[in-house]
Amino acid sequence: MKAFVMNATKAPFTAQEVPDPKPGPGQVRIRLHASGVCGTDVHVWNGELPVPLPIVLGHEPAGVIDLVGPGVKSLRTGDRVGVSWFQAGCGRCTYARKNRSSFAQSLRPG
Repeated sequence: MKAFVMNATKAPFTAQEVPDPKPGPGQVRIRLHASGVCGTDVHVWNGELPVPLPIVLGHEPAGVIDLVGPGVKSLRTGDRVGVSWFQAGCGRCTYARKNRSSFAQSLRPG
């Protein structure tokens, strides 16, 4: 697949072919239609948050599931999805127990 890769801090991204990721247990692969880039990505690009390079920045993807890993029961190939920065709720409140973690009383980033 083609991705825009950050190979060095404060340098332009380069369009490169990278291997297609394969979903592991409990994971899905999303064919992206859009992806968010935020202040955290800017800090990474500036070298203020060290990460191993090269890296493909961006998060909060929206797209269509094109591959489902083992054990995934609630999503199927072809489902349209969007992923919030918040990945897990408190696990205790009504919203969290109804799998609506983005409305939970306490949130944890993914």
